[in-house]
Amino acid sequence: MFWYVTMLILYLVVMLYIGYYFRKTAGRSEDSYLVADRKIG
Repeated sequence: MFWYVTMLILYLVVMLYIGYYFRKTAGRSEDSYLVADRKIG
């Protein structure tokens, strides 16, 4: 049981970090984030 809880917490932390990282690199405004600064071809 301890193993499952540990893996769940680790998974959530990794997902939050990925979201934070890409939010930070996408730009400062919400529009930049949602449309990727119109840089995707």
